[in-house]
Amino acid sequence: MAKVRQPVFNNKNIATRIASVTYKIKYAVFKSEEDTTEMNDKDWHKAAKQITRNGNQACFAQLRTFISQNSYDRVRFFCNPNHIPTEKLRLNEDEIRRWTELCKQNKLMPDNIGENFIQNGIYDIKVKDVPIPLIYIHLCSARYVQEEPYYVRAVLYLHDDNKMGFFTALGVATKICTYNAGHHFLNESRSYSLAMANGNLDTHTELNNINLTAAARLARVVNSDNIPAPKYNHAFGLDNAFNAVKFEGNKRSLIVRREDLCRKRLEFIIRSGKLDAPLIVKRKKSV
Repeated sequence: MAKVRQPVFNNKNIATRIASVTYKIKYAVFKSEEDTTEMNDKDWHKAAKQITRNGNQACFAQLRTFISQNSYDRVRFFCNPNHIPTEKLRLNEDEIRRWTELCKQNKLMPDNIGENFIQNGIYDIKVKDVPIPLIYIHLCSARYVQEEPYYVRAVLYLHDDNKMGFFTALGVATKICTYNAGHHFLNESRSYSLAMANGNLDTHTELNNINLTAAARLARVVNSDNIPAPKYNHAFGLDNAFNAVKFEGNKRSLIVRREDLCRKRLEFIIRSGKLDAPLIVKRKKSV
């Protein structure tokens, strides 16, 4: 049996001891019969009708009300990749491009997102006839570039360098890096112990076993044809959608040992929702 790669957490691409940043979300909802994704500001103003800008800059909480009451077609999020005061924590253009590529491949961003977001921070997406939970996922995926770029960088490192599956990497990076669970689609955040870890992540006992249940729920939601809306008109999140996820078999949680995180079969289990499936399959010897 081939030796399984062991994840390396002690790396410059996984940042700890990161303090919170101020929230400054700027977006506009509007109506347009045109695809405004790649439009510059001048052309967008010509094409957009009934532009309404958000008042609450802490999050996207107002958006659900805007959509439900006014039947807007699109939302344009003005993402600022330089929002983090510490320059070395910000993402460069190549990192934003790679993150966008992976998110589109795995349905965390819509296919229309391209250079206007990567180069200019303009994240313009359709909201009409799109399930509310999916809109939330699409916006969170862009918001990380502004407010938690170190989370994005950790996912890229775990996926590209450690060869973890994408949803596995999302779950692991959440455990190590994410600061604010309230603005995160996995609704989890690091512990104080991990936040204060300094160069000892590869031996940190909290990483011996990692709960990837939320990552599995996210994978099922983005691949579902029937995503339930939040229970309340003002709610904007994934609780109801996650609670509606049905896994195959009897298992309802997925706890994975550190040494198994890079197994290719783990990503299959997460994506398929077959939590009862064995992580290690022994091949029968040919006679």
